[in-house]
Order: sequence, then C-alpha cells, then structure tokens
Amino acid sequence: MIAAGPAMPPVPRLPWLDAARGIGILLVVTGHALGGLIDSPLGAGAAWLRPMLLAIYTFHMPLFFLLAGVLVDGRLARDPGGFRAGLWRSIAWPYFLWSAVQITLIYSLGRIVNTPVANYGASLATLPWQPVAQFWFLHALFQFHLLSLLLWRRLGPAAFLLLMLALKPLATLIDLPDALRLAAGQAPFYGIGVVIGTAGLARAFVDRPAAFRLLLLPLAAAMVALALDRAPGLRPDLDIATARASALATLAWSLPLLPAALAGLAAVVALASLLRGRLATVLAFLGKRSMAIYILHIMAVAGTRIVSQRLGLHDPALLLALTVTAGVIGPLVAHAVLSRARLAGRLGLG
Repeated sequence: MIAAGPAMPPVPRLPWLDAARGIGILLVVTGHALGGLIDSPLGAGAAWLRPMLLAIYTFHMPLFFLLAGVLVDGRLARDPGGFRAGLWRSIAWPYFLWSAVQITLIYSLGRIVNTPVANYGASLATLPWQPVAQFWFLHALFQFHLLSLLLWRRLGPAAFLLLMLALKPLATLIDLPDALRLAAGQAPFYGIGVVIGTAGLARAFVDRPAAFRLLLLPLAAAMVALALDRAPGLRPDLDIATARASALATLAWSLPLLPAALAGLAAVVALASLLRGRLATVLAFLGKRSMAIYILHIMAVAGTRIVSQRLGLHDPALLLALTVTAGVIGPLVAHAVLSRARLAGRLGLG
C-alpha cells in the first residue's frame, strides 16, 4: 500500500476576485429580472427596461467567463486530475440536476410563466446538447474547461488564445446549434482569462494606481453608452422598443459591441479592487455564493414576479426591486439551509 502524499494546502482566495464575482452575479440577477419584465405584458409600457438590459448584457457574461478563465492555468498546474473530476462534479452534475428541476417546475406552472415548456419529455431528453435558460453558462463552461484540459498545455498560450478569439467571428459565419453558438460568442473572454491568469489580471487593473482604476469607470460607461447608440443600426430588422429579452441578449453579444464588453469587465474588476469595508465584504460573500445564486435565482425571480403581479403590483420599478432582492436572498437562504443539512455540495451548489 502506497502512503498518500501530503494534502495540498488550500489556495488563498483573492478578495477582489470574489468581489468582482459578487458584482457580476448582481448584474446577472438584475438582467434576468429585467428580462422577465420585458417578456411579460408589462414590458410594453416601460421603455427604460430594454436599454437597461442591453447595457448590462454587453459585459456581464463576458466578465464571468473571464473570471472563470483566470483560474484555469493554476488549477491545471496544481491538480489536473481534480480539474478533470470537477468537470463532472461541479459543472455537469448541477447542470443536469437543476435544469431538470427548473424544467419540471416551469412545466407544472403551465401558462402562468412567460415561456411555458411545450414538451416536457423532449426538454429533458435534449439537455445534453440544448441547454435551457441560464444553464447555457454551465454548458459553455464545460465546453471551455474541456478544451483547456485537452489543448492548453499542447497548444501553448498564443495558439490557444488565437483559437478562442477565432471562435467568436466564426460563429457569425457558420450556422451553429445554439449551445455552440452561445459558447463561441463568449470564447474570447474565457481565452483571455486563461492566458493572463489572476496575476496578469492583477497587473492589468488591480495593482494599478487608484486614479487609473477610477478612470476606467467613466470610460466603461461611455463605451456602453456608445454601444447602446450603435445597437439599433446593427439589426435594422429588430425593433428594440418591442424586442424580447433573448433578441436583446443576442444583439448585446454581437461582434461590433466587443469594445463595450472589454471596457465593462475591466471596470468591474477595477471597481472590485477599489472597494473597502462592509460593501467589499458583502460583495465578496456574494461572489463565494455565486454558483448557488446563478443556479437558483431564476426560480426565485419568476416566482416573485408572478405572485406580486397576482397580488396587484404592476409598477415595473417596484417589481424589479422585489424580484432582484428575491433572486439574491432566496438562493442564499436555500444554500444556508442545505449547507446546514450538508447537502449544498452534493447538490452542486458550491
């Protein structure tokens, strides 16, 4: 019998990275809360909903893929076997489990939801290649991590980055299935993250003078405002004033709006590194719980919106505040309860 080697010491967490995730997950919940209102009958009467969603979508998912990528090289260097096992334990398992739970819940609610499940059996059977709702992120992340596992060491940084950068324009030239198209659109951000790592991201933004980091905030705001101004011209066939949330998301992730995505994610990282005190602590906590929030928030957001409207609340601003609050607090409470029962990890909630 071979004695086990010494346990690897845990890698210290980076507070600014957790805080950036915390900001990102708040944007994700807000974006999906906006989407639910846009696709409901209230969406026609609140003109501000769609520009707000479009602004958030230009950079919030690029941010998450970048932050996922920066940890890859270190994880592969320390424990490639653990990285491989994590593909199934931390991504594939929660993807299939919670996709099935959400599909079942939506199907049971019938037509009171914005987008009912038409074919329950088919929705479950096609999960391996057709993700539903927010779970496309886990599907895409699995694809990217698998590529990293297979190619990162073989190709080297330059070739790997070139591959990931090429996937985004390629997706505009080839008619790909939705799962591959969505992943390809986010591939450059993940690739940049893998190549620069946490140290490179820190050198680029976190370790810079505070004045430089503060300057990134209005610059990003200006770039996102420019993206909003350019967006209608990119899709003349799309009426932004009446478009559904999914069409606005596709528009936000189009290639011409790439500068806004890069500026937005840089600003979030810079802002996260500037924050101090209780706000920084709260955001870092949300970042540590971002997996649970991401998985569970749609059910909390949609449920709160449906119940609130049935109780006679129809003010979009109030509904947005209520649904965002529920989308954050609900998953945190669920995670706390499941953690106490020692089930959170087993259920893929981190």
